[in-house]
Amino acid sequence: MKSILAEIFLIAGKRQAGVQSGYRPNLFIGGYSEDNNTDCVINLLPDVGLLPDGETVLANITLVHPELLKMDKLKGMTFCIQEGRKVVGQGIFLTEAQDKK
Repeated sequence: MKSILAEIFLIAGKRQAGVQSGYRPNLFIGGYSEDNNTDCVINLLPDVGLLPDGETVLANITLVHPELLKMDKLKGMTFCIQEGRKVVGQGIFLTEAQDKK
């Protein structure tokens, strides 16, 4: 698993409630393709208890299966946050992925 810092935004009206740390959506990185899709765990920074729709925050994202990605460099890449087939948010990676300890 790898961890990476990102700025994320939830699209207003796409979810019934905000999200907390431990949220586990899918990420589509840089566009829609099976080559850039992975499960993740989003952990909000300690000063953020709940991310409501329409807000932007910093979060640590753990990529559950980074070995499935067909790319090495993630810093600066955008991504969509999906629940099933529904896009509920978006974001941008601010750092390169690091091995999670």
